[in-house]
Amino acid sequence: MSTSEIKAILFDLGNVLIKIDFSRVISEWVRFSGKDDIQISSDSILGSENEKYERGEISTQQFVSSLKRELKLNISDEKFLQGWNNVFVGETPGIRNVIDRVFSKYPLFVFSHPFHIPMSGDPNTLNC
Repeated sequence: MSTSEIKAILFDLGNVLIKIDFSRVISEWVRFSGKDDIQISSDSILGSENEKYERGEISTQQFVSSLKRELKLNISDEKFLQGWNNVFVGETPGIRNVIDRVFSKYPLFVFSHPFHIPMSGDPNTLNC
């Protein structure tokens, strides 16, 4: 493909622009719940309920409730969301150079998980 054929550049947010780490989420949930450990599999966070959520078949509240029930988390929704917000580690190394090279040449778009979970902090900055 030649550069003249490029109409736009699409980035995924998680692990492309920003590194994510679900173990940070689990650590917070363990701390909030008072449990020694939380058994989790890829199906827990990325399983069928997640797929339903991504397709818009269930609400954020239904997804959160389902995940809390599956993981046997007896924590408030506020603590759940506080833990969830710890998923962000920081900027992916080298991505800023990529963006700097293309931002003036092409329209840039970001795709991400459709979570409607409120993020903490200033929406114009990312504090990881």
